[in-house]
Amino acid sequence: MELKLLSEGAEAKIYLVKEKVKEENKKNKKTEEKSKEKNEEINETKKTTKTKIKKYILKERIKKNYRHKKLDEKIINFRTKREYKILKKLEETTEKQKEKNNEKNVFFPKAIKIEKNKITLQYIEGKEYNKIIKKLTLKEKNKIIKEIAKKIFLMHKKNIIHSDITPKNILLDKNLKVYFIDFGLSFFSERIEDKVYDLYMTKETFSEEFYNKLLKEYKKMYKKTFPEKIKLLEERIIRVEKRGKNKQKQRK
Repeated sequence: MELKLLSEGAEAKIYLVKEKVKEENKKNKKTEEKSKEKNEEINETKKTTKTKIKKYILKERIKKNYRHKKLDEKIINFRTKREYKILKKLEETTEKQKEKNNEKNVFFPKAIKIEKNKITLQYIEGKEYNKIIKKLTLKEKNKIIKEIAKKIFLMHKKNIIHSDITPKNILLDKNLKVYFIDFGLSFFSERIEDKVYDLYMTKETFSEEFYNKLLKEYKKMYKKTFPEKIKLLEERIIRVEKRGKNKQKQRK
C-alpha cells in the first residue's frame, strides 16, 4: 500500500491511497470431445490473475492540542461519524436513481469505511472547478452551473447542508460531470435559511454572477417541487442577502 499526502487543512489531512489488488479473470472455452456415439461440448474455465492498482482517498481528522484530550476525541469522532452518515444518506437516496440511470446521479465520493478519526472514500478522477472552467464555452459553463444547482437542490431535499461549496470542493471529470467532495462541514437541517445560506456562500467563494445564475436555476426547481413554499424561500433569500450586505458595510 502506498500513501501520498494530497492536502492538509485546519481540520484534516487528505491522502491518496494506492493498493495493489489481484483479480481473477475467468474465461470459458468450449471444446469438443468426440465419442463413439456423439460429439459433446464441454465448458472449460481458465483462470488468469491480473494485478490492478486501486485508488482510494483517506481522510484523517487532525487532533487539536489546544482542546482537552477527551473533548477533542469526542468532537472529532462526532464530526467523522456525521460526515460518514451524510455520505451514506446520499448513497441511499440515489440508489433507486442509479438502478434507472446507472451512475448518472452519483455526484459524491462513496464512503467505504470509517475508523475513529478516519474515513476511507472512493477516489474520483477529476479536476477542480477553477482549473477547467476557464477553458469552456459559455454554453458549457451555464450547463455546469445548472448541474451544480441540481445537485445542491437534491441535497437540500434530504435536508443535507454542504456548508463548504467552493471551487476546490467541486470536481469535473473528463465528461464535465459534476462531483461534490469534502463533506467535513456538512450537517442536517430542515431550516430554509440554512439552505439559502448554503447557496449564498457561493457569492464569495465563486462570484456574484455565478451565485445569481445558480440561484435562478435553484428557484426553478424549488418552485416546481415546493410551490407552496416558494414565497417563504424568496423571503429568506432577501433576509440572507440583506445580512450579507450589512456585513460588507461593516468590513469597510
